[in-house]
Amino acid sequence: LQCYDDRLLVLPSLIDDWKAGGEVCGIAAYNGIVADVSWEDGALKSLVLYAGKAVDITVESRTLPLDADISLNPDGSYALSLKAGEKRVLRYPPNA
Repeated sequence: LQCYDDRLLVLPSLIDDWKAGGEVCGIAAYNGIVADVSWEDGALKSLVLYAGKAVDITVESRTLPLDADISLNPDGSYALSLKAGEKRVLRYPPNA
């Protein structure tokens, strides 16, 4: 997980030993966000974001979310507006 400005990069790289699958929970991210990330076969499987305060963030991933209410930016990223205390679960197709 990498953060810069208002952007959150999810799984920008994985070491070979971890590509089969795994998860990490409770990662402190940008501006009060805490993230849980899981992956399978080297691709993002789910991303759970917990917002400690209201925040606008742009998420980047090599895998696109299944959520129908997310509009992609021209660069393939997507913007989210989270309310204070909100939990947002994004699910991704495995092997995408």
